[in-house]
Amino acid sequence: MILAIDTSMGTAVALVDEDGDAIAIQTDLGTRAHAELIGVFLDAVLAAGRSSALDSGAGADLPKSLGITAVAVGMGPGPYTGLRVGIAAARAAAVGLGVPVIGVASHDAIREGLGLGPEVAVATPAGRRGHYLSADGRTELTHEEPGDAIEPDGVDPVALARVALRQRAAGAPDQSEPLYLREPDVAPPARPKRVS
Repeated sequence: MILAIDTSMGTAVALVDEDGDAIAIQTDLGTRAHAELIGVFLDAVLAAGRSSALDSGAGADLPKSLGITAVAVGMGPGPYTGLRVGIAAARAAAVGLGVPVIGVASHDAIREGLGLGPEVAVATPAGRRGHYLSADGRTELTHEEPGDAIEPDGVDPVALARVALRQRAAGAPDQSEPLYLREPDVAPPARPKRVS
């Protein structure tokens, strides 16, 4: 099983078997509640997976009964805070489960979910009237109109898991660094504040 997490747009979590089929899935398209939803969604998909495992006669030990072998995580492109929530949750879950993390470019998961090839341009919102645009392995931040690029509503975590399974089977390197493409909106002050 693969636990898949993406917070590059909305919040999406799924438990997916080795054939790429969903066991449990939770998604929300909102872009401002990642931190509030991620724990709830993780609890829900793991509980559904555990219930399924117990129904099939597996033991009560969650990681072993589910057979979770990796945690797939969307590495963007996406906004700094949203991505950090998903990446931190994936890394924490992987440590707790004793399994590796497989980073996946979120736009690759979008293409997988829509059955599109790498040459098809995908554009996702970047805030400030910008877009993250990718095609043919290149990703950029642009303030131009996305043109004919596909503009999805969100990332399918089941498709994310399928890309991770394919990467792992091929021995391909994962997307190990987040694709922020923009500095965070918050910056440390230029000089420390004086306290009187």
